[in-house]
Amino acid sequence: MMTVSMPSTAYYPSDAKNSYAPVAAGQAALLEQRGIGQSVMKNALLSRTLDNNPYGSQPPSIPSASLSAAIASSLSLADNHQGLSRLEDVPLELLSRNISFHCSPSAPLDVLIKSRIEKMPNSLVLVNNSKADNEVESGVTVSCKRVLFTDAELLQCCQQARSSLPRSIMGLHNAGNTCYLNSVLQCLLATGPLLCYIVGNHNRSNNCPYINGKANNGMRRFCALCGLFKLYQEHQSQSSFSHQSNVLNRTSTGQTTPSYFVSNVRAVCPNLRAYQQEDAHEYLLGILSKMEDSVLAAYGKMPRATMDTNVIRRLFGGTTRSEVTCSTCRRTSPRNDQWFNLSMDITHARSLQQCLFNYTQPEVLQGANAYKCEACKQLRHATRCCRISRAPPVLVIQFNRFSRNQKLDTRVDFPATFNVRPHMTPSRGPSVIYRLYATLNHEGYSCRSGHYVAFTRRNDQWFSHNDSIVTSTTQECVLRQSPYLLFYELVSIFE
Repeated sequence: MMTVSMPSTAYYPSDAKNSYAPVAAGQAALLEQRGIGQSVMKNALLSRTLDNNPYGSQPPSIPSASLSAAIASSLSLADNHQGLSRLEDVPLELLSRNISFHCSPSAPLDVLIKSRIEKMPNSLVLVNNSKADNEVESGVTVSCKRVLFTDAELLQCCQQARSSLPRSIMGLHNAGNTCYLNSVLQCLLATGPLLCYIVGNHNRSNNCPYINGKANNGMRRFCALCGLFKLYQEHQSQSSFSHQSNVLNRTSTGQTTPSYFVSNVRAVCPNLRAYQQEDAHEYLLGILSKMEDSVLAAYGKMPRATMDTNVIRRLFGGTTRSEVTCSTCRRTSPRNDQWFNLSMDITHARSLQQCLFNYTQPEVLQGANAYKCEACKQLRHATRCCRISRAPPVLVIQFNRFSRNQKLDTRVDFPATFNVRPHMTPSRGPSVIYRLYATLNHEGYSCRSGHYVAFTRRNDQWFSHNDSIVTSTTQECVLRQSPYLLFYELVSIFE
């Protein structure tokens, strides 16, 4: 969701469809009589959260409480007490009623909003040009009144990613059908910027909101950040000499049991069961979600736009922009979708590039899949286009290999590096290069059976992680595998 500030005169009443008289004219006149004046109305901002409705909707009504709060908040300190007392004298029937709105047919809504907001202080105008697109696509820059994890902090974590990796590599003991869990944790332990953040900001118990009491409910919960930091510490304490000797001899390294994660499987994903064969992709999304919860637990209520600037969302979160165009009236309805991973259909693809090409190709909506056009008020043929609008620093790609408990063993080629720019909006501009640093593979015939292993790159050396067994390998061997999940890092901000 996105939040924009707009004046109260951006829309017009539904009972004056052909009139340009603003909705707030009556309120403005009355307030002026009370001594508040037009300057108050000019500076009052009505902030409204616009839901990302899949294909657009009529503008919502604005509660009177928002109008009163906006006007009151715009008063200067000197006038605040007096202004509030005057505001209470305004007739309730004028300020408490809900007003329905619709766009005037005589002027484009975007032109009206932009022209009015540009003249107002502390307002944000979203424009569609190359500069704005470049700010979104980089995965680094955000525009928000309050940012939880700043651009400078994000760049620092990415640039110190390599030095933040554990000095040693350990195997993870299989406590009973926990290979999916072990493989996910090994991939996260190879994600340098995440470890950089944890080591710098979550390295003591009093940094955890579930322990220091900053969480709203005061309850001590499962914290994925604490669990990963504990694993990191155990890796750091492992003897570097014995580790190198064991890996080169292709024998088991030192190992540990991730008991904190094993005992809290249900806390990560309520529908997963401990000591049962489960889906690694589902567990990964659960872990990322729990990490995000841990970061946000220390804060109170805040706008969604501010919440989305947390470190987990800024590292792993990407955005896809889809547009549906009605073939009859040509109206285009945009939608922005956030994600922690891109899911690729491999039914008709034999390479990652082909998967991305198919993902961004226009799709015709017709027949049983016809589009309900808000302008036409009926089902219409339409075209849907989908492109990546924000490329995150850490890109996770999932190959859809499982369907109804059946596994698709299709061989899909994937590169060590690739440019995602052709699949972005805009498609022209500087290259956006990603480099492979981890894969998660599934061996077996269904998502509820088989075995998971991981491959990770640590300081230009590749390793295979088969539970407690860690062996050295080569990039060529990794690229011959049939992975389930791919982990890429954005080269431009990691170097």
